[in-house]
Amino acid sequence: MTFRSFFTAFYSAIKKRRATENSSVVQERSLLPYLCNPSAVFGLVLIGELIALALVLMDSSSISDFSWTQLGYVSMVVQWIVLLSALMLCSLSVPLSRLSPLSGGAIAYMSVLTIALVVICSASWVINAYIAWEAVVKYMVLTAIFSGILLRYLYLQQQLRLQQQAELQSRIQALHARIRPHFLFNSMNAVASLIPVDPALAEKVVEDLSEVFRMSLQQASLIPLEKELDLCRRYADIEQVRLGERLTIEWQLLEHIDDIQVPSFILQPLIENAIYHGIQRLPEGGVVTILVTSEEQQLSIVVQNPMPILEDNKTDHLLSGNDEMDNELGKTADKKNNQMALGNIAHRLQAHYKNKATVEAEIVDENTSAPFYRVSLCLPMNSLL
Repeated sequence: MTFRSFFTAFYSAIKKRRATENSSVVQERSLLPYLCNPSAVFGLVLIGELIALALVLMDSSSISDFSWTQLGYVSMVVQWIVLLSALMLCSLSVPLSRLSPLSGGAIAYMSVLTIALVVICSASWVINAYIAWEAVVKYMVLTAIFSGILLRYLYLQQQLRLQQQAELQSRIQALHARIRPHFLFNSMNAVASLIPVDPALAEKVVEDLSEVFRMSLQQASLIPLEKELDLCRRYADIEQVRLGERLTIEWQLLEHIDDIQVPSFILQPLIENAIYHGIQRLPEGGVVTILVTSEEQQLSIVVQNPMPILEDNKTDHLLSGNDEMDNELGKTADKKNNQMALGNIAHRLQAHYKNKATVEAEIVDENTSAPFYRVSLCLPMNSLL
């Protein structure tokens, strides 16, 4: 079998494995990092080559005695051991995940040693026409040491990654939980304002609200963009009933959004802020514009709303620190809520995408008679931590 045919078989096995099982579920319980991807294989090959170089240097009495031919032989043996072991551990990832760390680790270790014994004996037979047992024992001892250290390192790396993921998930859930009470409070206020005026309509709004909360109580941290937009439409319908003709929602969306995943409740708080800090403060109301576009695998979400103007023609800066202005309006709590929502979204995007996502808030045409407040989200369409 040549290296080319081996790589073909290796990646065919990886592709088949990805198609037959959910690798993310396996990774959550796996003892070792996921070795069924090109980056992991490349890392193992690099480590194997460094080990081969170290072995050749150990056998050389000086730099002048360094043999490139010996390096070639040793590299060939080491790479066969590394690649076959990676293929074996990739194939055993599901069974090993069901065992205790001690049992799974012992099986993984013995599997690597078995592969190493077969490869070393085969190489000795091919090169010498016989098995040099003294050399086999020497290289098996070295293999046992290096493989034990490497497997231990991979195990600790996996445990650290799982711990970081658990902490990250807890952080995301805590941030998500801070949104829901705020959403419930504002929505119930809308229902309460309808009860004395139109009980039948209030009942319909409650039904819409229950559907919104049914969607929000789902545990998935990432949901289809279409589902997030459906939640926002239902919420907008609730506010439409409360504000009537004062509120107009303008949707400008992508045509194909079925396959796009976004963090849940990432858009609804922005629409809520646009209504409560913009439309509700304007006697004549206004238009909230939601623009969803994509460019070069980047998803852009923009929410824009008109801003109220004070008598001295100064804009009510929703993100400013002007406490005197807030006292005049009696909206200090609203300002804090807006800051909390934007900060919450920024932290959740940071948790999901790190520095690959951005949140920007700006005032457009501040010096005109009709300024707008705009919040822009930019996040990768298919790149998570």
